[in-house]
Amino acid sequence: MRKGFLEPAIFNEQKIELSQRHMKLKEEREQLLYLINDGSNQLSEVKWLIKYFKQGKFRDAFDEESFQDIVKKIIVYSPNEIGFHLNCGITLREGVKR
Repeated sequence: MRKGFLEPAIFNEQKIELSQRHMKLKEEREQLLYLINDGSNQLSEVKWLIKYFKQGKFRDAFDEESFQDIVKKIIVYSPNEIGFHLNCGITLREGVKR
């Protein structure tokens, strides 16, 4: 080893380790940014949902447009239980009576 220089094998090993660490930190950063942005979106969706239900404009019949505005997807857990995954991130589990 010359003064101030690393052996090529040691240099390459450390370079690979640093590169892997850099990629891992980048992925963690992206995940955190996604969580922050998604959390903000969920909060605004919850506020919208609260405002919608406070208006008290409930109908006696099914309203497909309102349902689609509120529910992101329906999850079937079993023949006796389903879940409504709302746009705000909340999932409401409901029993199904036959």
